[in-house]
Amino acid sequence: MDNYFHAEHNSYKYVGECIYCHSKENLHDEHSIPESLNGLMILEKASCQDCGRITSRFEGEYTRQSLLTVRTVWNMKSKRSKKRRPTEFPIRFIKDGREQTINVPLEESFPLIPVVELGPPGVLATRVHKYGLKHRQYKINPFKVRDDTHLKHLAEKYGADDVAVDWQINVVGFLRMIAKIAYCISVWPLVLPISERLMWSLQYWVRRTIFGSGWEATANKKYMKLRSIFRATMLSMFGSMEMP
Repeated sequence: MDNYFHAEHNSYKYVGECIYCHSKENLHDEHSIPESLNGLMILEKASCQDCGRITSRFEGEYTRQSLLTVRTVWNMKSKRSKKRRPTEFPIRFIKDGREQTINVPLEESFPLIPVVELGPPGVLATRVHKYGLKHRQYKINPFKVRDDTHLKHLAEKYGADDVAVDWQINVVGFLRMIAKIAYCISVWPLVLPISERLMWSLQYWVRRTIFGSGWEATANKKYMKLRSIFRATMLSMFGSMEMP
């Protein structure tokens, strides 16, 4: 089993409304990085049931399908019982032009993390990409958790000429997950604890009384920054969901 270290303590910030649609009903905690990826930054009461159902769908598809082997090898968090996780994973062995799929034990598996390399964004569409990708183009790069010597070991053990490992990824779902993570991390520093909110409110009215209404524009900078980030990511995450 590979060694894997992760922090043990969660960090919390209370929000009190859905960060996606601003609903204040049926609120649940929102992990900035999915809990199944050992995410520790938790926005409390920050996602309504409807929005949570959407984000959970594309997050779960990636973590349960694309990363099942990796999460099992690294013993990462899961809402389901870890006893139900598979103990063997398929690998294709090629010998004399013939192919055979063998379920190997966990310690012999070859986990891959499929990630997506994107071409330049629209605002930088003319920029030269290191892989030659154009705007709206992408390339999938499976990241190897173990080095190629492990594949050579498997080939020798099973008497094969070559070894192949299959992987899958829903590119759109993956990108929606990345957009959601980026949005939550952007929200994180803009959320104040309750005690600081009360102090901010007091300071707001005191400063407005002293400096006049012109100070209000400065006070609203945090909200306006959050709103611009929100507009830029909402469509990619929720498709046709109406943006405020």
